[in-house]
Amino acid sequence: MTGTSKSGSQAAVVAEIGSMRFDAVGHFLGDGDYKADHQGDFVGAFADYLEAWSLLATPTARWLAGSGILDAIAEFATKSGIADLQKEAAALIAAYDQEISQRIDKTDAR
Repeated sequence: MTGTSKSGSQAAVVAEIGSMRFDAVGHFLGDGDYKADHQGDFVGAFADYLEAWSLLATPTARWLAGSGILDAIAEFATKSGIADLQKEAAALIAAYDQEISQRIDKTDAR
């Protein structure tokens, strides 16, 4: 997620959370990907992606960048085979879905 050129959505996330936090999100995602892809450490990948998720500190940031992170969190939880991680992932997704539906409802009300 680092680099000199950012896509429109990346630029919007940077504007929302700042470049240092954006770069930290990228760091956690990269570490999580490595753990999952090269070490088969889905619990570690889950933890890293959860850290990245926690850095999306605003509803707008979560709306812009959150769905892909949550999809990976759910995948890592499933691959870990740990029921508590699967429940945590499901709860995060439910909260995100509720937040997004409220955002859509507010937009529709305008």
